[in-house]
This record gives sequence, structure tokens and C-alpha cells, in this order.
Amino acid sequence: MTASFAVRHALREARSGMRRLGMYTAAIMLGVTALVAINAYRANIVDAVRADAQRLLGGDIRLQSDRPLPDSARALLDSLVQSGARVAHVTATLSMGTIRPLSAPEAGSARLVQLRAVDPGYPFYDEWYTTPEGAWPPTPERNDALVEPSLLLQTDTQVGDSIQLGNARFRIAGTVDNLPGELGFRGAAGPRVYIAREHLERTGLITLGSITTHQAFVRLDRPVDAQRFVDRYQDRLRRAQIGVETAEEQGEELAEAVGTLSRFLGLVGLTALLLGGLGVGSAVNVFVREKRHVIATLRCLGATQAQAFTAYLLQAALLGITGATAGVFLGVAVQAALPYLLQGVLPFDVAFRLRLTPILSGIVTGVVVAVLFALLPLLEIRGITPLQAIRQEVEPVRRRFDPMRAFAWLLLAVGVAVLAIWQAGGWRPGVAYATAIAGAVLLLLACATLLIAATRRWFPARAGFAIRQGVASLFRPHNQTRAVTVALGFGVFIITAMLLVQHNLVARFDVRTLGDQPNLVGFGIQATQRDSIVATLHAAGASARIEPIVLARIAAINGVPADSLLNSAGGRDIEPWALRREYRNTYRDTLTATETLVAGAWFDSDADASRSGEGAAGPAAGDAPARVSIEEGVAASLNVGLGDRITWDVQGRPLESVITSVRQVDWARLETNYFVVFEPGSLERAPQSFILLTRLPGDTARAAMQRALAQTFPNVTTIDLAAVQQTFERIVDRATLGIRFMGLFSVIGGILVLAGAIAASRYQRLRESVLLRTLGAQRRQIQAILLTEYAALGGLAAIAGGLLGIAAAWGLVRFVFELDFMIPLLPLVTLIAGTVMLTVVVGAAGSRPIVRNTPLEVLRGLS
Repeated sequence: MTASFAVRHALREARSGMRRLGMYTAAIMLGVTALVAINAYRANIVDAVRADAQRLLGGDIRLQSDRPLPDSARALLDSLVQSGARVAHVTATLSMGTIRPLSAPEAGSARLVQLRAVDPGYPFYDEWYTTPEGAWPPTPERNDALVEPSLLLQTDTQVGDSIQLGNARFRIAGTVDNLPGELGFRGAAGPRVYIAREHLERTGLITLGSITTHQAFVRLDRPVDAQRFVDRYQDRLRRAQIGVETAEEQGEELAEAVGTLSRFLGLVGLTALLLGGLGVGSAVNVFVREKRHVIATLRCLGATQAQAFTAYLLQAALLGITGATAGVFLGVAVQAALPYLLQGVLPFDVAFRLRLTPILSGIVTGVVVAVLFALLPLLEIRGITPLQAIRQEVEPVRRRFDPMRAFAWLLLAVGVAVLAIWQAGGWRPGVAYATAIAGAVLLLLACATLLIAATRRWFPARAGFAIRQGVASLFRPHNQTRAVTVALGFGVFIITAMLLVQHNLVARFDVRTLGDQPNLVGFGIQATQRDSIVATLHAAGASARIEPIVLARIAAINGVPADSLLNSAGGRDIEPWALRREYRNTYRDTLTATETLVAGAWFDSDADASRSGEGAAGPAAGDAPARVSIEEGVAASLNVGLGDRITWDVQGRPLESVITSVRQVDWARLETNYFVVFEPGSLERAPQSFILLTRLPGDTARAAMQRALAQTFPNVTTIDLAAVQQTFERIVDRATLGIRFMGLFSVIGGILVLAGAIAASRYQRLRESVLLRTLGAQRRQIQAILLTEYAALGGLAAIAGGLLGIAAAWGLVRFVFELDFMIPLLPLVTLIAGTVMLTVVVGAAGSRPIVRNTPLEVLRGLS
């Protein structure tokens, strides 16, 4: 026989074998679809980010600080203007906006809004379209505000109505219709409202304690000079607590963030493909066993082992090529649909562009996976002798150590690792992923083996015939119970883990069900307003907790100035963010429910009483330093501990303090937690604002209180934490949606493996059904046996995957998020029951020919 025989035989066998192995082709197709769609869409996103980097930033350079830019920074900006650059300032803050209809100016509804006070010319690299046309930009000459369209929809108002922002009222001149989107909580804080920056002062919103960001956007004559500017002035600006970023840097950061997420999702897609490969290997094993007599006959006719092996290896490769090609077409279709499905999720538009690299890599990956997983079962061909053409019961002699099988295992391991490294974008995450996948599969296999053994050992012997026979079918020779359990259970494992992590995160932050947590918080309260606000709340039957906030920066640690620490060798163990940030400190004499003392001693009341009435910012000169309690995380970042001294800059005045205790803070609770707490008597006379915490039952009561506070105290910003909770749930749901979707891909892949297993073992099931029908079994009994087998198979997969998912979720929740672990029974039971039902439905659909045909028809077909 010539070498071309292997090709011809592979093509001939493929025509009949494809009907039985077609489901495994679909499993390969599913994994390639995910890989092509994700990798191609990632490339489209990177192109969009790099093309729109300047538009997304609003200029070539952005300077940003949480306090007004100092004179040194303004002088630097002035020098840029003199050299031909353009500069626009933007001040952003949160505010309560009361929208009043023109027809009823005394009525109105209050909403939390993101106020942006902008200079003319902003943004430099975008044209914002408004309704009506030409309303942008807001100018000092007009008392106008431009709003996001969602604000009018939420309040059922229209252009021409007014909006009250602090002490000033503006006419809504129009809506900005093409605002770039925003990510995370920043985009969910509230609709954006734009006014001219000259009007900001009369609103009275920029007060001590207000949440404000000051930005300066720069457009250069030569955008390529942006990086040169940053390299020259970055250190000077950072010492002044000013962040600086170029459009290119922001674009690269966003592209990297999107790339990291898509690589992770691509790894989950690769998992679905590997599960399909596992099914291919299992199917090829059954297929080769059923083709023994054909291979033995070919050996009698002169075919060598190598020719027979090559013929069936080519058939496995054809499986991969067919599935990968179909997956490429479907992946491109998904890629084209993703911009519409994710519209509004990303802060920029992503154009569909066909990319050759993801297509070619998808085809190669699909073929490689199919061939790698087919190698091991195809090695059985070496043991098929010509004698088996007439004596099929001859079993090959197995060696204790088979170097070819060892090489095939090594090739499979290396191949999976290479694919993982390529998809992960690095060898460390790739190897970690490959190891994790191998561990998960081995754990699933071990769990499935234990469950199967337990079922076989302890299944009730008194159960009905159909049930006993159906369960016994799980243990038939050459059955694919373990392969299907692993493939289907892996998808259940991913979905269970993500479901439990999401439930525990959301439940931990849920202020709606935790009766002891506040659900309404107010910022920017001045000392003269404190008593009136408390009285307003008491009149509404609500309790009020008012806490002081004093803004301060670290001037020195143990006598060494902060600037010197950053530039000295002794400051290498200090994280710059902890030294440069502005701290919102408070003072009190008790620990809260979210705090635990881990070192030192808390303030004693006798010392507190002796310190009251001291200097404007704390103790008088020459007195003992103020005692402070510091949070353990920031203490580690500052490399300080008990007895260390910190000198604070409190609104321009120095204040010496000494660390007398270290606290552990539960940041997971929506409470007012602080890095540093001063002892009473140290900060009472310092410039300060106050924060309000209260709890009101019902959305209506909270909305009414927000309106009342906005009308009486327009500078106070209130936030409904129940609305924040809903935002958090949406963000967590969105963050886990992709992972759960890829988990669903894995479940579908497992279902396809199940369908393929049914098709591959069709002849074996037909023989069993003929035997049972010949012995007198009725059709409904055959149906009951098959349904029992599929229900048991689905149950094994669901339980094995569910147990592994619970273990993984427990580890993440307890040791990564450091929360108490809870198991929601209803969703978990629903998932398990759904998996069993899905398995039964697919199995019943694939087994209809087995039940429908009569024994005589089957015997004629087998003969």
C-alpha cells in the first residue's frame, strides 16, 4: 500500500465517522468560537483606544489634584500657554441637583449629580453634540447648564426647566448627547451636569469637606512633546500631590486593562476547547475499539501500523479542521455582534475590523487540540494484529512502560502549556493556568471516581429494575462516564464558584438587609449647620450620627520631612501614595463595630479630659504630642509603629502626634472608616467639616429627606447607600457576567461531549436494547433505563462540579476577600437540578432512535 492510502482511507472513513463524531466537532467549534471572538474583539478594542486616546482624555496632558492647583503648577501652565499650548481647567464635584419644572418652579425632585465646571475650549479633541444644536459650551455670559439626557428622563423634566446647584439656579439649556462613557462607580455616581467654571463660586459647593477634583487639560502644538513634558516635570508635580498623565499613557493603561480581562476570558474559552479535546480523545478511544476488525483487515491486506495510525490521526485532524473552521465563522459573527451587545459598557466606540491573526490562531489551536487528545487512544492501533480480523476477542499485550505513550502524555502536557502561555500573554500566568486546569480536572476526576464507586457500592439493591439497570449502565465497559462528568462538571464548577463569590460579595455590602448599618450619608456639613440637620432628622423620627472630618497631610515622620523621606534611602520602605495623600482624619473616644485593636492601648478618658480646650489645631506648643490610632495597612505602608511620631500639616498649621495604638479595620462594611483617629481634645478647634450617617426605612422616606436637606442646606451632598448598593450589584454582576458566560460555554461544551458520547456508543446501546427487548422488556422500560442513566450522569457531574465550585468559592471569599462564607441553597439547588434536566433532555433526544426501532430492524442494521 502506498503513502496516499492513509489519506484516501481517512477521507473515506470521515464520511461515515463524521456522523458519529460530529458532536465533538461542535465542541471544538464552540471553543474556537470563544477564542476567535475574544481575541479579535480585544484587537479591535486596542485599536479603538489608541486611535481615540486624546479624545478619551480630553487633551494631550491632564493634571489632576484633590485640592486647587498650587501657584507653582499654575506658573508651569502659564509657561505652556506662552509657548503656544492651550489650557482648560475643569473642577468636578458631587452635588445634589434639584430640578424644577418651568410650570411649577417651587416643586422639584433632588438627584445626586456629577457637577463639572469647565473652561471654554474643553474638550480639545472631541466635538460634543447637543440638543438643541449649538448649546455647547456653557459660557460665563449665560446662566445655563448642560445635562446628561438620563437626568431629564429620571426627573421627567425637559430643556428649559431649571436646576438648583447649591446656592445657584441654572436654566437647563440642553443635553449633551455624545458624552464618552465612564467605568465603575464613577460612571454610576450620577448624571453629569456642566456649567461654566466662572459660576462655580456662587454655588457655594466648594467648601471644607466637599469631594472635589481639580483638573487642567493641555493641548500642545506638537502632541509628541507630551511625554517629554511628563518626563521633565513629573517628579516636581508629584511632590505637589498633582497627578499627571498623557493621552498615550491613559490609552495604554486602558488597553492593558481590557487586554488582561480579555486574556482571562480567552483562557476560559481555551478551557472550553480543551474540554472538547477531552471529548475527542474519549470518542476516538471508543471509535478505535469499534474499528478493530477494520484495522485488522487492513493489516491483512498489507497496511502497516504506521499507515493505519496515520489514517486515523488524519481523521482526528479533519475533525479539528472542520470544527475550527466552523468556529472561525461563528467567532467572527460574535465579534461583529459584540459592539452592539456591549454598547454603553465601554467609554468609547469599537469598530468591527476583521483580523487575520485571531482567525489563523483559532484554526491552528483547534487542530492542535484535536490531534493532541487523539494521540493517546490512537496508540492502541499498534496493538491490533491481523489475527483480530477473525478473532476479535484477542487482546493486545500491554507493556509495563510504553515510551510512545509516555511521549504522547509529555506532548499533550507541553502542548496545553504552550497554548495557555500564548493565550495568557506570559509564561508565569500560562503555567499557573495550565497547572490550575490540570488540578481542577484531576480533582473533578477524583471526585467523579469516588461518587461512581460510592454509587456502585451503596446503591439500594431493592430499587426498581429500570432504575437499577440505568445506574448499572454507568459502569458498562468502555463507557465515557468519567469523560462526560469531567467535561460537564467543569462548567458547573465555574458557574458555581462565580455564583457563590458574587452572592457573598453582594450580601456583605447589602445595607438594605443589615438593620444596624446607615443607608443615608451626607457630606460637606459645616459646624453652623450641624445642630439644624440633627433637628431635621429627629423631627422625621430618625437618629443621626455626626462625625467630624479634619483634612491633613503628613509633613514629617520622626522629624524627617516627607520630601526628604521620598528621596532618601530610609524612605525606600515607604509607599509614596501613603506619604503624599490627603488624609481625612477624625477624633473620638471609642472604637466602632468595624474596628479591632491589634496593638497598643486606646485613649483613656482621664487624659482626654485634661487635653480639652487646647490650641487651634491641637495641643499648645511644648505640650505632649496628640495620641493617634493608625490602621494597620497604612501603618505598614508608612513603615511606622507604636511610639513613632507623625507631624501633620493641618490646613497650614503643624500638629505633632504619636502612635499609641494600631487598629484592624473591616473596610468591607459601608461605614465611615478612617486611616487615623485622633484622641479627643486634639482637633476640636481645627478647620473641619462633618459627615452625617442615618438610617431611614423605605426609598420614599430617603428621597423626601434628600429633598428637604437639599432645599435647606444646598451645600450638603447626600448619598443614598441603597442606590450605591444597587450600583455595586450591577458592577459585580457585570464583572462576573463574562466569567459566567464562559462557564456556560463550558457547560455547553460538556453537553456536546455528552451528545458525542451518546452518538459514539450508539451501537453498543443498540445491542443492549436488542438484548433487553428480546428478553421481554417493553419500550417504556428501555426509556426509563436510559433516562435514569442520563439523570445519574447529570447528577454526578453537577455534584462533582458543585463541590469543587463550593471549595473554590470558599477559598476566594475567606482568604482573598476576607469575608464570612455563606451558601445560598436555592440558586445552588436550581443549578444542580438544571444540569440534571439538561442532561436528561439531551440524552433523551439523542437516544430516540434506540428506543424507536424494533429488535428486528436493529439486527438487520447490525448484520
